[in-house]
Amino acid sequence: MNKWLKVTILSISLLTVMSGAAVAPALAEIARAFPHIGSNSIKMVLTVPCLLIILGSLISGRLVSVMKKRTILLIGLSLYLVGGLGAGMVDSFSALLVLRGILGLGVGLIMPLSISLIANYYTGDERGRLMGMSTAVSSLGGIIATVLSGIVAVISWRWSFSIYALGFAVLFLVLCFLPKLEKESAADSEFKAQPLPSSIYYTAILTFGLLIVFFAIVTSLALFIQNQGWGNANTTGLALGLTNIFVFGAGVKFQTVYSRFKSYTVPGGLLLLVAGFALLSLSHNIYTVLAGLAVFGLGFGILMPLIYLQTTSVVSEEMRPRATALVGGCFYLGQFVSPLVLSLVGIISGNYSIRMIFTVLTFALLAAFIVSAVMTIKKSHTLYHESNETM
Repeated sequence: MNKWLKVTILSISLLTVMSGAAVAPALAEIARAFPHIGSNSIKMVLTVPCLLIILGSLISGRLVSVMKKRTILLIGLSLYLVGGLGAGMVDSFSALLVLRGILGLGVGLIMPLSISLIANYYTGDERGRLMGMSTAVSSLGGIIATVLSGIVAVISWRWSFSIYALGFAVLFLVLCFLPKLEKESAADSEFKAQPLPSSIYYTAILTFGLLIVFFAIVTSLALFIQNQGWGNANTTGLALGLTNIFVFGAGVKFQTVYSRFKSYTVPGGLLLLVAGFALLSLSHNIYTVLAGLAVFGLGFGILMPLIYLQTTSVVSEEMRPRATALVGGCFYLGQFVSPLVLSLVGIISGNYSIRMIFTVLTFALLAAFIVSAVMTIKKSHTLYHESNETM
């Protein structure tokens, strides 16, 4: 039973990253199917779910006081299936966007619970290990979705949405193996209404920044590789797949890394991001690009489970859904605003080249690393002196 509970909780994480990834390879085919729709509007197929995910996350954080978590999951999964599969069955672009929004709302309801459930059932090293596995499985979902969607999109863009049928398997697991957790009591609800610790807001800001950086790669890599003459769309797909493989590997080994480096894990992860973007900004062949993506993937795969581990560790059980909803909302908000931030970088610098964007992000991450390292060292020295004084 314990084994299947783990499988069930991790299967929920498998779905969360697939809101956009599943249909990204079919975007060109969707554009051909709706020739009267502009390219910017076509991109809304990917961005609309992000906005609704943010709304759904905030709603999910509040619903736990009036509903059982299992019930919220079932509602979210139902919306996921209706919005995901339904989008491939309509002939109107407006209806397509509406159904993409329904999908996003479903993911938003699911996502905070996928993290808080780990904290509900597991503690200590096992919790850390499962947080890492959650990130790893989420990356695996992205790999599976993009590969399968690209294959079936050759038949028809509608078939790309069939990947969301995976939600039926997750629905079955939730029905069979997830215990019927009670909703919070009135007293718990009152306690949960208290303000979240300031550290949660710092974590949310870090998550927001990380996703801006991550999607700088997702949205710019294809043009960067093709403009430099280093490959085509297939090369970009393989390169992004390589990134997800290293995110997956880092997530699997997260608890081992965290047990060894403890508070130095954050600056260590940021240093890997700095190195990854430095390689990208200085790259002069595809192999340097691939090396940069691999190093970046390791850093991202370490930092994301750490973010969720810290989020669930510093708040009470009653506050966890709200805390994870806030952090999860910032996860998708970062995705949504990333292109806007990158455009702003071009406007301010007067240089719109992708290499310039990578260079600016390298220095931004370097600044974040320095601040994180100084704070970590200062905190370690304080704890060291306090322990000596008590001896």
